[in-house]
Amino acid sequence: MTGRTWTLHIAAPAQLWSTNDSHNKGPRPTSANRKQWRKAGYDTAAFYRLPKHLRRVRYNITFHFTDRARRDALNYSETAKPVIDAFGPPFVQAPTAKRPNGASAPGWSLIPDDTPEYLESATLAIGPLWPTVLAGLPAADRRRLVSPHGGMTVVITDLSPADLFTPAAPAPSAALACDRIGQAFTDAAVFRIALEEIRDLDPATPAGRLATEVLAGKHHPNHNHMKEVAHV
Repeated sequence: MTGRTWTLHIAAPAQLWSTNDSHNKGPRPTSANRKQWRKAGYDTAAFYRLPKHLRRVRYNITFHFTDRARRDALNYSETAKPVIDAFGPPFVQAPTAKRPNGASAPGWSLIPDDTPEYLESATLAIGPLWPTVLAGLPAADRRRLVSPHGGMTVVITDLSPADLFTPAAPAPSAALACDRIGQAFTDAAVFRIALEEIRDLDPATPAGRLATEVLAGKHHPNHNHMKEVAHV
């Protein structure tokens, strides 16, 4: 497996919702809360520019409240589930008699589904108070993540095979990586090729020379570079 990890901080868009809340407050407030958390999960995936179509992952989810009341982490699966769903594929429902306009919900497609084939596990825990978490972050993040409801930390571990980051297509070639490296080098995502792999390209090859120049800041790559590396 690749062992890559991403640590995401999500400011609570609404109350952290428990199974007790669902039972006591009914379906309409519960549905509204889930919708807000799913959007927050999707927006966070977009903000961190997560990859897509990974083979398998693990989620470690930590809830951060604003007070020290006694709580059971598993009781807050109602909050975790819409975020997990947001990392999966988009939801689209065809029109029905009950819903003539159909229904939809955003999905980032980090993994194709949250079945055991793609999601190894998702752990839930309660961590430090949200203000304590924010205090350890850069000022820009502190401003972005302010919420009176608290927040959530999600650590995503990529369990995909080391040589295959996407299930839908063959691994991109070095030529493709170099052709589209403008975002990839700065993101350390390299269009699903790890930055370390690009650094390890043989500098004696056209792709390796181009990668070395881009990393050194000698020029900004563009699509014309494909001509240089087409025969790698």
